[in-house]
Amino acid sequence: MSRSFAQRGAAMVIAMMVVALAATIAVAVGSDYQLQLRRAQNHQTLEQAKQLLMGAEQLAMLALLTDKRSDSPIDGGQDIWAQPPQPYPVDGGWMLGSVNDLQGRFNLNSLLVGLRDTQTEPVTVPYTVAQQRFIKLLLSLPEMALSRAEAVELTEAVIDWLDSDQRPTGFGGKEDDYYLGDGRSYRTADRAMLSASELRAVGGFSEELWQLLQPHVAALPLHETGLNVNMLTAPVLASLTLGDEPLALDSARAWVEELRAEPLEDIQLFVSDARWDSTLPEEGLQLSSDFFLFNGQVKLGDSVLEMASVVYRQNEQLSVIQRALGAL
Repeated sequence: MSRSFAQRGAAMVIAMMVVALAATIAVAVGSDYQLQLRRAQNHQTLEQAKQLLMGAEQLAMLALLTDKRSDSPIDGGQDIWAQPPQPYPVDGGWMLGSVNDLQGRFNLNSLLVGLRDTQTEPVTVPYTVAQQRFIKLLLSLPEMALSRAEAVELTEAVIDWLDSDQRPTGFGGKEDDYYLGDGRSYRTADRAMLSASELRAVGGFSEELWQLLQPHVAALPLHETGLNVNMLTAPVLASLTLGDEPLALDSARAWVEELRAEPLEDIQLFVSDARWDSTLPEEGLQLSSDFFLFNGQVKLGDSVLEMASVVYRQNEQLSVIQRALGAL
């Protein structure tokens, strides 16, 4: 083989390697460009969805404000904000928004009302009115079929999650030593809940129980906030009985349907209704609401984004006190 032939062969190999390298770089640059383009498109879609959700939130607040300016002093199922949501078409997809009355739900922070200083005094037994109602609320979930002892234990665990001491409540209470010893590596909150979803961290509350309980509970910043009887969920209504057992759930569901169709304007009609064994005390019961939950959903192309907000309405002033993408 001549020297010139060998040189031409080497040159050809080098040329092929250069072409291969250039092709590899071109593919890499093209892939990176496509990736960056996709990221930019996703970011643009996300920002567009966020703006649409913020707009839907403002529309919901406008509906709440319009309702407040009406002549009716009550909040009920016939109000404009309480109507079933309808999808609204937007460029490239649709948008959906709904408002729910949070004062038709059990306020978990009300379990703190009436607690004594358990650092120096015995644990409060029998339980406060709110604690008794929560026990009956748990008993009103037919899917779980909880015994009264199990419902009491769960309630005591929530009380210990909220209270500021480290003394277990009753026989089912759970303080820091339980959570640290159970391998969870966290402590009790020892404060009012910021979100009802904190229940998922409380000992004894399974994911199944949380999903069943979620539509019936809230974590409102004012733990003495009353219940709007016109917007009660069926298990919460069932828990208002004066006895140890909740009202039959079928009866509670039928009653809720009546209240949604014809909201009451006189609290006496509710507390003295013949379906109660005896007249209920009016304390903690009302016909209007201050706290609402907005849920929004936007679909743009293949992307879906959700947002939840807690809206506080005081007189004609509205403010968003919590907001999160996804769920609260």
